[in-house]
Formats: sequence, structure tokens, C-alpha cells
Amino acid sequence: MFDFHEHDYYELNFIFSGKVKIILKDKINESEAVRVLITAPKTSHFVSCDGKSLYLRQYLLFDKDFIREQLSKNPELIELFSGNGKIIALNPRQADTAKDLLLKINDESSIFRKRLLTLYLLSYLKDFDKEPCSNTYKVPPYILGALKFVEQNYSQKITADILTKRLFVGRTTLLTAFKEHMGKALHDYLTDFRLKKAISFLEEGLSLQETAEKCGFLDSSSLIHSFKKRYNLPPVQYLKNSRR
Repeated sequence: MFDFHEHDYYELNFIFSGKVKIILKDKINESEAVRVLITAPKTSHFVSCDGKSLYLRQYLLFDKDFIREQLSKNPELIELFSGNGKIIALNPRQADTAKDLLLKINDESSIFRKRLLTLYLLSYLKDFDKEPCSNTYKVPPYILGALKFVEQNYSQKITADILTKRLFVGRTTLLTAFKEHMGKALHDYLTDFRLKKAISFLEEGLSLQETAEKCGFLDSSSLIHSFKKRYNLPPVQYLKNSRR
């Protein structure tokens, strides 16, 4: 996903190629290096590729039961999922080892051996947890505040003026920094965020008007116009194509 979001599960997000930006609550990392983003449930994060390079990533997801049952005797592994999320850089040899383990986990039919391989992978990553990840810097708090506000209030009216008053930052400062850090203008980010939410609501069976109201659009016509502008298709046709 290319917006600030959270999950209800534990996640290992392996980024094997592409110039990718990762934003967490306390830092930003941007490079073309192989990295692993490690997040726990309700950990806000943002992952974005510049679109000009081949983007390849692979996920490994865990539910809370796995963490509780498999890692209860290994608290040092649970630490991987602590804090505001972790970013671990891997050199080419380490990346190849990780790819091999992911392939074995995916191909393994035995649940028991799959769990053992997963624990081994977590233990392997733990060895590099304390090594500094280059190209990492702090994110301005008002950018995080803007992302969080959009996430929580996308159904309401949101303008740059509303955000500047709430975040106690100048309008020009906010708009300039937002585009620099997020790679797109605030207005474009807000529209994309709302459209992604709209797709989810439409897939659930809500009408265009209901979806428009839930996602902060003036009416169904405004939603359709934004859909056509962004995806070159009206919502109904977009959904038909996505189901093929």
C-alpha cells in the first residue's frame, strides 16, 4: 500500500529492489538497498517506490497466536516487533539467504517445519537488528501529524488551512515538506487515499453515493470524476476489470 496505514497482524516486508522510501513514526529511510521492514499490529507505516525502477518485495505475515505460541520462549525475537517498527538493511549475501529461507517457507508443506524455518529466519534477522541502517533521518512531526489526520478524518473536509491550524505550522512549510517527503502534493495524496478507501467500500457492496459520503467526496459525481481522472475508468468499470 502507498499510504500511511496500519495492519492487524505482524509483518515482515522484504524489499529486494527499487528505490523505496519507508516512513515510520520516528524516521524515514530511502535507498535502493535490500531492506526488511518489521512491524507489529497497529504500527503506522508508509512504503512508496519512485516508479522509475523495478520494485520487488515479498511479505511474511503472522497473526497474534503465532507470536504468542512460537515466540513466548524467545523474548529476544519478540523484540524485533517492538517500538515504532524496525528497518534492517541486508547486504547481497544476507539478502540471498533471506530469499532462500522465504522460498523454503513458502514451499514447505509441513506446518511444523514451516514454523521452524520461520523461527530460523527471525533469528537470522535478529543478528543484524542493531546495525545502523544508512540513509535514515527523522521525519518532521507535522508530516506525521498530517498523515495521521488524513487517515482518521478522510471522510471529513480536509484542507491545507485546516491542517496548518491544527499542526501549528506554516502553510508553505507544510505543503513544501509534504511533497518533498511523500513524493506527491498533499491534495494528490488525500485524493489517492480517499479513492483507495472508496474501492474497498464499493467492493463491499456500498452504493456510489454511500461511498462518496464515507470517503469525503461531495457526491457520487465528484467520486466518479476523481476515479476517471486517476484510473481513466469510472468506478463500475474499474471494479469489473479488477475482478477478471
